[in-house]
Amino acid sequence: MNEMEDLIRKNIGFLNEEEPADGHLERFEKKLIATQKKKSRFTPVALLKIAAVFTLLIMSALWMYDRFSTGNEKVIVHDVKTLSDVSGEYNEVEFYYTSQIDRKYDEIENTAFPGDEKEKQMLLNELSQMDSVYQSLQKELNAHPKDDRVINAMINYYKTKLKIMNQIIDQLNEYKQSNNIKNESTEI
Repeated sequence: MNEMEDLIRKNIGFLNEEEPADGHLERFEKKLIATQKKKSRFTPVALLKIAAVFTLLIMSALWMYDRFSTGNEKVIVHDVKTLSDVSGEYNEVEFYYTSQIDRKYDEIENTAFPGDEKEKQMLLNELSQMDSVYQSLQKELNAHPKDDRVINAMINYYKTKLKIMNQIIDQLNEYKQSNNIKNESTEI
């Protein structure tokens, strides 16, 4: 440290005369902001892992429920009920969530994806596999059409899926913005 202090003291006149180049502070601020944004808790890859774990947990819970609640008998459902079959209000709720989810699917499919197309397809497949949860709930609704617990579980399914899809889209947008900032800072 003493050598550095001696060097600065010997060259204090030279150091005080020079000013940084034009735009130095702006470039420094952009780099500082870019490094702060990189400290995001969820990266797209981490988000994919979370979605995969969530999907596996739901699938295993459904398998256990199906395996142990009905014994070894298989129930064949010919007439599958949906929320719209219960009442008009639930029809509106179901329409809202299904249209939102469809929009989010399209948005994810059309968003530039970090990594390769294989990861994007894996994510979309996992989101589609979540629909098996809903199919199980439909079977339950068919067996118990007026059970509020089943109806609430179906609505919560929609909310959860929409929330996960929003998080995925937010992470993809953050990734895209951080790449844009990184590209701008390398151009300067």
